[in-house]
Amino acid sequence: MLTVRTVDQIRAARNLRSFRSCAVSTGMSVWRADARRVVQAEARLANSEVRRRWLAGHWDAHRMRARREGAG
Repeated sequence: MLTVRTVDQIRAARNLRSFRSCAVSTGMSVWRADARRVVQAEARLANSEVRRRWLAGHWDAHRMRARREGAG
C-alpha cells in the first residue's frame, strides 16, 4: 500500500518533461507542443512581471500621497 503524506511527495506534471504533450494522447508532435507550452509559460511570466511592476508603482504612489497628507 502506498501512502502519500505531503504534497512534496507528489511529482507535479510541470516537473516531467513533455508530460502533457504525449503524441499518443494528443496526436500532436512532441516538439511542437513543447514549444507552444514554453511560449505560453514565457508570456504568463512576462504578464505577471508587468502586473507586479504596475502594482508596485501604484503602491509607491499611494505611500507618497499618504506621506504628503500626513505631513500637511
